[in-house]
Amino acid sequence: MKESVNLNFKFKGTRNYVHGTDMYNDISKWIELNGYQNIEGIDMSIHKISKKNLSGYITDEITTKDKTNPNVIFSFISNKNVFKIVLFENNEEVKGSYEYKENEIVEASIIEEGDQKISLNIPMDYTAIEKIVAMNKALHEHLLINAIGKWYFTKLQLNKSIYLIKPSKIEVKLIKNLNNYLTKSYISIDGDKIGNIFFSIV
Repeated sequence: MKESVNLNFKFKGTRNYVHGTDMYNDISKWIELNGYQNIEGIDMSIHKISKKNLSGYITDEITTKDKTNPNVIFSFISNKNVFKIVLFENNEEVKGSYEYKENEIVEASIIEEGDQKISLNIPMDYTAIEKIVAMNKALHEHLLINAIGKWYFTKLQLNKSIYLIKPSKIEVKLIKNLNNYLTKSYISIDGDKIGNIFFSIV
């Protein structure tokens, strides 16, 4: 099975690249609209920065490796069947942008330096992945002050989908740091650990 996937984005705030949170949300939306249900076992890897829209395919042939260097690979389980979405930057320009006040999330969050974690305990009008990424970025900038470069969200592992959920509490805790270059943080939502997020320096 192989079916085409085409995604059109808007830039987030003043950025000139497609943000990883929009990749997650738009891919999740496509999955839902195309009838895939009971989503779990999510693994999203962002291999390179995308400044244009993305297109590619979904397949259930998960053992087949794509040799054309995709921008994003998103695998998931639906009703116990495994699927993989492979996306590449195409020639279509991203049209428009939308307001995004990341600082609102950061200012509402609480950093516990000793435990290397950050938490958000109030409802906000942002998606769960937007909150998680903003929180993890703030945690990195607070703890890893000697890192040289810019932190990017590059990988996500989730036990289940967090698309459209409205959690009461989110906690992100830094658990691995490889030479201030690659990190791993666990994600807890409403007291349950639901996955990990990885950042890389570019």
